[in-house]
Amino acid sequence: MNACREYPIRYSDLIPNEVVLCIFNYVFNAFSEPLSLALSRGYTLLLGRSLLLQQSPRALEEYLIQNGVSHVDATPSQVNRLNLSPVTTLRRLAVGGEVFREEDYRRIRAQCPTISIFNIYGISEGCLCVLTSDLSQSYSHLFTRPVLNKSVSIRNRFKQLVPIGALGEFYLGGGDDGLLHVGGYWNAPLSPTFLIYNGKNVFKSGDLGIRYAGGGISYVGRGDFQVKIRGFRIDLGEIEAAMCTLGGIGRTCVLVDGVDEKRAHLVGLYENPTSSSRPVLEEDLRKHLAKQLPTYMLPSRLILVDSFPETPNGKMDRRELKKMLQGALVKENENFENPEESIKHPFFDGIQRIWADVLGIEPEQVGLTTTFDGIGGNSLLGIEIMERVNEELGVDLDFNHIFLHSSVGDFLKNL
Repeated sequence: MNACREYPIRYSDLIPNEVVLCIFNYVFNAFSEPLSLALSRGYTLLLGRSLLLQQSPRALEEYLIQNGVSHVDATPSQVNRLNLSPVTTLRRLAVGGEVFREEDYRRIRAQCPTISIFNIYGISEGCLCVLTSDLSQSYSHLFTRPVLNKSVSIRNRFKQLVPIGALGEFYLGGGDDGLLHVGGYWNAPLSPTFLIYNGKNVFKSGDLGIRYAGGGISYVGRGDFQVKIRGFRIDLGEIEAAMCTLGGIGRTCVLVDGVDEKRAHLVGLYENPTSSSRPVLEEDLRKHLAKQLPTYMLPSRLILVDSFPETPNGKMDRRELKKMLQGALVKENENFENPEESIKHPFFDGIQRIWADVLGIEPEQVGLTTTFDGIGGNSLLGIEIMERVNEELGVDLDFNHIFLHSSVGDFLKNL
């Protein structure tokens, strides 16, 4: 009932006999948004996920045209696979489930100059949508209003409200007719994520955000995407956002790689927004990030990928990305110069063994073109490598040698 009352407020341009498309998996909580909209208004509901998965996006576009679709609910990742410009009946697009970036907005707006665009934030425990923003006039990363009978407060780890402009965690609550009155999950003990304030239940979401002076709220990312490397607490979402500010960058993801905490390092993956655009070079992206982020937040590696894998819910699949990352490293290693065919240096075997041992990788992953930064090197590991090189190879090199000559080939040439 709450959703039925909310829709006419959010979508003020609703008309009779609309056709609603849902391309979410039915197990995804967002599936309920287009479902409840269609049922509450007597609209036609089309389920198009199988077309998106089993056929080309072009088949889904034809499906939209043939059925006169007027409203689409989707994640930004799903929309990026479509060309909506031929769908002349489209009136409205609602995106959610992921961060909706300005790059995505501009691409959609270029295809469909007149449609209404809405950004939506919600979680299962919030009973569908919680925050929304009307982007029909211009883009903003801020959510401008909570939906009817729902509220969001932003608190720190002590559950205290944070000041305006400070990062905190979303705590979701409801009004008199709102959400979370049950106080927990069905047939489960009361969870620590459900709290009681002023006699009402609120839910500790795990999502991070900021409230601004004008009342708008930005979603930053998941709290469990925060990591600690060499004593620094790092928000991976902040690095991903910085990568996106360079033109020509599509979606981004930052992962932690390394066999243990000592060797942990950041790897940034990114894609082109369109296949026709010129790929952004790793060197250009690295220079761009160096101007925006402190040194400890700079990824050791930046890798261009063709596309990101998706979960059944249409979100980026970070587990599958871990496998992609390993595959990318293996492919890169296959392209290393063979020392037998190049400069077989008498110290190569020793350098290869020491680098591999300290960095926790296989010796075969260290070739002449391998760079210290590129395989997860940092200042502490660099010092350890130089200590072992001097001791085991009987040389006397300054500790900054590895930083001045970061590739194996250059390192050997300047011994």
